[in-house]
Amino acid sequence: MPKISRFSRLREIVSTFRKHGLGWLIVFTRTSLFIDEETFNKRLSESSKQLRELFENLGPTFIKLGQILSTQRTSFPEAVINELSKLQDSVNPLPFETIKPLIEKELNGKIDDTFVEINEETIASASIGQVYEATLLNGEKVVFKIQKPDVAEIINLDLKIIYPWVLFLEKTRWGKKHKPSQVFDELKRSLSIEINYIKEAENCQKISEELKDIDSIHIPKIYWTYTTQKLLVMEAVFGTKVDKIDELKKKEINLKKCADILIEAYLIQILRFSFYHADPHPGNIAIDDNGVVIFYDFGMVGSISKYNRNVIIKLLIAILREDIDKVSEIIVEIGRNEFIDEDYVIKEIDKLLMKYYRTALREISLVDVIKEVFKLANEVNLTLSPEFLLLGKCLLELEGLITIMVPDVSFENLAEKHIYKYIWKDILDMPSLKKVIFTFLDIRDLVTNLPKRINKVIKKLEDKNDKSSFNLKTQKVYLKTMNTFLFVVFWGILFFAIYRMIELKLSFLQIILFSFAYILGLILYLIFFSK
Repeated sequence: MPKISRFSRLREIVSTFRKHGLGWLIVFTRTSLFIDEETFNKRLSESSKQLRELFENLGPTFIKLGQILSTQRTSFPEAVINELSKLQDSVNPLPFETIKPLIEKELNGKIDDTFVEINEETIASASIGQVYEATLLNGEKVVFKIQKPDVAEIINLDLKIIYPWVLFLEKTRWGKKHKPSQVFDELKRSLSIEINYIKEAENCQKISEELKDIDSIHIPKIYWTYTTQKLLVMEAVFGTKVDKIDELKKKEINLKKCADILIEAYLIQILRFSFYHADPHPGNIAIDDNGVVIFYDFGMVGSISKYNRNVIIKLLIAILREDIDKVSEIIVEIGRNEFIDEDYVIKEIDKLLMKYYRTALREISLVDVIKEVFKLANEVNLTLSPEFLLLGKCLLELEGLITIMVPDVSFENLAEKHIYKYIWKDILDMPSLKKVIFTFLDIRDLVTNLPKRINKVIKKLEDKNDKSSFNLKTQKVYLKTMNTFLFVVFWGILFFAIYRMIELKLSFLQIILFSFAYILGLILYLIFFSK
């Protein structure tokens, strides 16, 4: 049972809002129809520092809410995003005498039955838990995180208080555009991990498995015998934090190599496994004396659906091909909603991308591009999903780390070779074959999108002409013609591709795999156009 009632917690929240001069924000969330978005954004920008301090004072639920809001670059002004990105979950620790009974409760016994030694000084103290060093009876060094008392109960109480606000906002024009329910769902999901250390341990183990082939990466081992929902015990692995550049240089660490390892690790997680460590700030990544990169804290992870992973790959391919039209089309597709003017949005995206056209990837700042895309998305009412927003935030933080580590080498320069490797693998490193694959991808996209495009053409013609002059018979003739044309194109491309692969002396297995993928595309074609 929570030690405070819902009413008393609500009163505390309201009082804290007023204390920080943000009482007007509560009024807005209940009467948002009376304030236009421009006015709201201006007032919020002016109060961004107070907002950050408010979240820090209200505890774990609001700290996590602030962290999630810091990813919502299409919903909030840049000043707010920048301030919320500074959120620190660091509080004064509770005395060990208070924590000791909690540890013994989770261990189902005395501390001395598990640990031969515990350093009672905390390594870290946050709103949810505290971290200590210890030594097991067998002499192995470990660190453990213990959850503070009543944290889960307070978080659940906060979520119940926040939810009615979300329901109200969802019905407003602002809510229909920015979808606060998605933020709330992400808040619940994230907090469910943070208050359940078993889930965090599973995340740690999963990412460890993903990165097992990289020798210069170390993920702490989980001690499952002692780990519970409120107690996480793991291998003690220490290193120098990646932002301590002077210390790392004194140890003669090859920072460029470490930066390259870090980028490869993230591209593996994102492009191959679609599950990644989503909080790469300096406190969560260190380097040991041998140049091995160490990851900490797996409470914040990101996952990408199969569909969105394919979208990301298509976007990267379009960028590498310098296909501005395709890049614009994909960005609109992932951000489409009822409030956008598609033609206008594509025009504005094209303008933005032309700034980078024919500029070498290594000369482009990922931070600048992502920030500009997010800014434009907000201006033209694009709505990006939480998956893309969290990924964007993660990549911004990652590039920030890389810039600190090797300021004279661009993130993009280090990433480019790995992008090719993990999108196309070894087979696609052959220049001639890349052209074949690109052609196939173009045809595949044509087949997938043509029905929609034909319908658009038909609708426009029907709007401009009398339906009797553009009848069903005309449509059927048109579709039949396109059917025949695309059928010929499909098989022509396939035969040409096989011919080129034989010329390149590819293996029989490679040819078979490509042909299989291509024929799957043909099946899609038949499904779409055989009726």
